[in-house]
Amino acid sequence: TVVVQNAVPLSITVLADDTGLPLQFARVIMQDATTKTEIMSGETNASGVYATSINYTVDTDFVGWARQWDLIGDDYTPKNFSGTITTAGATFTVRLAKI
Repeated sequence: TVVVQNAVPLSITVLADDTGLPLQFARVIMQDATTKTEIMSGETNASGVYATSINYTVDTDFVGWARQWDLIGDDYTPKNFSGTITTAGATFTVRLAKI
């Protein structure tokens, strides 16, 4: 049996809206818009990016959110985002405003 894997990249970049600088440790979640099944979940790196890859089977609409709460620094208003995963994957940038 041969299993064909069609890996496509998913990438979310989270930036501070006022400065345009990356937000490290921002939490991001992406879910299938229909089934609410989690597609990806994690924290951004020092460049404000969380990236992974998934096995592409069909175009999939998704919903997600990004948030950043810092116990000793600035807090940001959570933000929802949505889109479609295609054969090219999905790449988004989310800008969060300070509270």
